Amino acid sequence: MTPVAYALTPLLARVVAIVDDYDVLTFERTYRPAWEEAEAHGYIREEGGRLFDPPCVEVWERIHGKSAQAGSRWARGGDQMPG
Repeated sequence: MTPVAYALTPLLARVVAIVDDYDVLTFERTYRPAWEEAEAHGYIREEGGRLFDPPCVEVWERIHGKSAQAGSRWARGGDQMPG
């Protein structure tokens, strides 16, 4: 995408594009196995500037890193799930 295309695409659509691709890649499909999280993360990073808005990728990387750490703590029993 060009900078003009990014400017014409609503912010929410740019964010959903990243999240949707990550979801598709990391869950098994009938036609292919799921990618490892690190592999999908690398793909999102590599496609920043081509398929994905680079500033959105940067924010996604920060948020995804924090949520992955929280998920790891919860999986080890270190934290209780809310609710």
